[in-house]
Amino acid sequence: MRLKDKLQIIIGISCALLLLGIGLQSVIAAPGDGFNCDACIDKEDIAAGAVGSSELINGGVKATDIATGAVRSPEIKNGTVALRDLSTGAKRAIVTRIWAEFDRAGSQGASSSADLLLNSMSFKVPRAGFLVISGNVYVENLHGFETLAGIFVRVDGTSVSSPPVRTRFGESGTSNDRGTLSYTVTVPVTKGSHTVSQTLDPGGSESFIYDNRNLTVLFVSARYGRLTTLT
Repeated sequence: MRLKDKLQIIIGISCALLLLGIGLQSVIAAPGDGFNCDACIDKEDIAAGAVGSSELINGGVKATDIATGAVRSPEIKNGTVALRDLSTGAKRAIVTRIWAEFDRAGSQGASSSADLLLNSMSFKVPRAGFLVISGNVYVENLHGFETLAGIFVRVDGTSVSSPPVRTRFGESGTSNDRGTLSYTVTVPVTKGSHTVSQTLDPGGSESFIYDNRNLTVLFVSARYGRLTTLT
């Protein structure tokens, strides 16, 4: 074979390899490399083992999902996202909400034996679920006789702590004339607006001090929980 023919073959092979290299770089290029490749799989994802060959073959993971950040490597690695979730679009975020009131008003006095509203909060929940309600109040009896004070919670005007949490406080000046009433209760609710309140029953005392009236409400979607009633 003549030298001229050999040179032509070498030049042809070099051009083919150059074009092949450019093509591969445009397919596996990471965002920011200067290529318009929104639907590409980042080479870091492949190197880290975040995307397996079986996932690409059966269409369980789409390249556009990875490129846009809809599916992240950690989620695939730890099994949080299953292939069936990706293919059917069933993956949804766990819906939780929290509301709270924290008392910074300091000690306050009362001179009536009537029930005393401590906290009240209104809110909306995005779907049916459960409210996990926690509350507390500090009470000091100033009356000359012992009292059986109680705290109870209402949801939409209906008591959900029956009977209420009660503690017997001694007469003023004794070692047990003060203390904290606290509770936690879980209540099923429907989608929409709700109001939670907690009330202190002074148990007949007409003179007492109250403080630290705190209320916390946590909502969890019914899809991610279960409430069992003991009888």
